[in-house]
Amino acid sequence: MGEENYRRKIWETNLTAIFTHNAAGKSYKMAMNSFGDQEQLYPKEKLRYPTYRVDAESASLHHAVAMEMTQPAPSLDWREKGVVTPVKDQGMLGKVMAYAITESLESFHAIQTGNLIPLSAQEVADCCPDVDFAIGYDCIINKTKGLCSAADYPTQPPGQCNAHLCSAVATCKNTIHVLPDHEKVDMVHAVNTTPVVVIVDASLSSFLMYTSGIYDDPDCSASQLDHALVLVGYGSSEGKDYWICRNSWGPAWGEDGYIRIVRGKNMCGIAARAFYPA
Repeated sequence: MGEENYRRKIWETNLTAIFTHNAAGKSYKMAMNSFGDQEQLYPKEKLRYPTYRVDAESASLHHAVAMEMTQPAPSLDWREKGVVTPVKDQGMLGKVMAYAITESLESFHAIQTGNLIPLSAQEVADCCPDVDFAIGYDCIINKTKGLCSAADYPTQPPGQCNAHLCSAVATCKNTIHVLPDHEKVDMVHAVNTTPVVVIVDASLSSFLMYTSGIYDDPDCSASQLDHALVLVGYGSSEGKDYWICRNSWGPAWGEDGYIRIVRGKNMCGIAARAFYPA
C-alpha cells in the first residue's frame, strides 16, 4: 500500500497541475495519461545524452555542416508526402534511440526510393545496443549492413543480433550532424532533406502529459537531454513557429503520437544535438 499511496499522491498532484495549466490559457494543453503517477520519466542522475558541442573536425562524428540550400518552404510535413510510418510505441523495449534511428531511416529510404517499409527497431536494439548520438548510423552501416524489415527480422533467440538471418532492405552511407544551435537556418534546411533525429529534455510533467498545441515551457532544460524524437516538419500557427516531432510513446500520447515544439528558442535543447542519415 505504501507504493500505491505514493503513486496516488503524485497522480493527484499532476492532476491539479493539469487543471491549473489548462486554465492559464497557454499555447499547449496537458491531459492525464499513463505517465500520471510519475514525477519524472528519466531521473536526472541517469541521463544518457549529456550535451556537448560538436567538433566539426572529429572523424567519429562524420560531418558537422552548415547547410547551403535555396530558400526552404514556409512549412513542411513529411507525413503528408507518404514517407512516414505509423507511430510506434517503444513499450517495454525502452530503447528510444533504436526507434529514432529506425524511424528516420524508414523515411530516408522512402524519400530515396519511393518505398515506405517499416524497419526493425528490435534489430537496432539487439545488434547496436550502445547506439547514441556520436555513433549515429555507424552500426547500421558497418555491422548490420542495413536494416531488415520489421516483418522479416527474427526475434529468436531473444536479445541476440539476428541480422544475419534476414536480408537488409534499407541503409544509408553516412551520418550528417547539424551544427549545434543552428536552429533557425540549418535545422530547417536539414529537415527539408529528410526527417532528423533530435535529442531533448522530456523529463518535465508538462512534456509527459502534453496533449495538444505548441509546447513552450521555460523550465525545459536546453542542456540536460534524455530522450530522442524524430523531427518530421515545421510550421506556424497564431504567431508561433513550431517543429513537428514524432515520439515513440504511442499514438495515444500527444497529438496522435506527435508534439509541436516552439521553434527558434532551442526549446528543450532541440537544436543542441541533431543528426540524419545520408
